[in-house]
Amino acid sequence: MTDSDKFLYGDRNTTGNPMAQADWATKKLVWVPSEKLGFEAGSLKEEQGEECVVELTDSGKKVKTYSGLFCVVVNPYKNLPIYSEDIVNMYKGKKRHEMPPHIYAITDTAYRSMMQDREDQSILCTFYKKCLINNFSMILQGNAVLSHGELEKQLLQANPILEAFGNAKTVKNDNSSRFGKFIRINFDVNGYIVGANIETCILL
Repeated sequence: MTDSDKFLYGDRNTTGNPMAQADWATKKLVWVPSEKLGFEAGSLKEEQGEECVVELTDSGKKVKTYSGLFCVVVNPYKNLPIYSEDIVNMYKGKKRHEMPPHIYAITDTAYRSMMQDREDQSILCTFYKKCLINNFSMILQGNAVLSHGELEKQLLQANPILEAFGNAKTVKNDNSSRFGKFIRINFDVNGYIVGANIETCILL
């Protein structure tokens, strides 16, 4: 098992076991918002378009919650070996259920949906915006000529300038953002990156 496998797949006895996977998929275990507890465990019972019916584990009560595509990650406060070009290539063209959850799966799915459906795509993220921009660049490597060959670098280099004006030190983070950044990446009809812009939003 490589270092990246350890972080991507976790315990292979569970995640690599078809019986355990089938059990997980059958129960369709989820977390739903709760006013008292923050979140409560439940199991998916029925899907109704973009909504779903969830039975809460503790009370058996059935509630309706909005369902969307989410990849929840926890900041480990250290760099992990799961953001390399090799990992990007592992996720290219794969369906969601074929690979462990990863930010690269989100960007690859968004890019393919944009090309197939010809509709704008949005991704909400915090720390991982750098990974997203890098991934879009790697998806297009060999296919697209970026603006001056430097568009990705220009986007990433703009970030420290914005942070200098809007970040602050907190107890757990020396460089905590006090505002959000909306990054719009523009693609042409062939899926090539042709431009981008950054807007500030969600002042905290």
